Amino acid sequence: MVLVRIAAAIPLMLVATFAVFALSVFLPGDAAQTLAGDGASQQRVAEIRHTLHLQDPLLQRYGNWLGNAVHGDLGTSLFSKTPVMHEIATRWSVSASLLLLAVIISFLIGVPAGILAAVYRGRPLDRASTFAATFGMAIPPFVLGIVLVIVFGVWLKWLPVGGYTPFAKSPVDWFRSLVLPAFALSGVLAATLARQLRGSLADVLDEEYIRTARAKGLRGSAVVLKHGLRMAAGPVASVMAVYIGRLIGGAVVVEAVFNLPGLGPFLVSSLLSRDLPVVLGIIPFTVLIVILLNLLAEVTRGLLDPRFARSAV
Repeated sequence: MVLVRIAAAIPLMLVATFAVFALSVFLPGDAAQTLAGDGASQQRVAEIRHTLHLQDPLLQRYGNWLGNAVHGDLGTSLFSKTPVMHEIATRWSVSASLLLLAVIISFLIGVPAGILAAVYRGRPLDRASTFAATFGMAIPPFVLGIVLVIVFGVWLKWLPVGGYTPFAKSPVDWFRSLVLPAFALSGVLAATLARQLRGSLADVLDEEYIRTARAKGLRGSAVVLKHGLRMAAGPVASVMAVYIGRLIGGAVVVEAVFNLPGLGPFLVSSLLSRDLPVVLGIIPFTVLIVILLNLLAEVTRGLLDPRFARSAV
């Protein structure tokens, strides 16, 4: 199953990268003139056109880029004059740290909330958890981020409202600089996780083997955590892979709100300035991360639910 998914990811990467190339053709105006600026000479415009191979056919340009990318060469930024791979390497750790911390917070909040809602379904605790999850899914991450900045950064002055401290410099300051944006980013994922786990676990708890386990005298917590949660977590893992992929899009805005030097603001500035080598480097990198997340989710579901593993073979 894993090898099949990896093989299927290759054409998906090709489609995604070619789509970026195709969209660049439909951008209004002359890309070389836009990049050179209004007062640039024709020599400068011709130099940029030659650097980007804009005079070549689209398929030829894509083939040249793909051949270089396979060897680890994503080109050079038109504005910073540094390799795109270096630009990504200096920023990906910030985005990765933010996403990892947001996922951890989401699971710490969403899993207990989903379990309690499923165990006490139909009761006030279930209704309160469902209301909180619905409210959490309705709040965009950047709105929640602004609220957190006002409350914990401006009013209470407990945490910094922007900037980033590397982990190697100070682990404590690293955590303090990421905790607010991570909470802002984790709101939707935690709410989704709670709702998905509540529905999946509630169905599992009505199964015959769960009633048999209870009839044998097993404690309620053992039945839920040992027997019910494992079977309920499989479908949830597949859904979570999709939403974790969406976190990458949310991280773009959250990083801008909290002034984090991650890939998100860098991609936005590159799009606005039409720094095509950077755009063509970051987007395939992001697509690859999403593909790996979905692959990891399916492997995890196969480990948790043997029935899914047999049906996928």
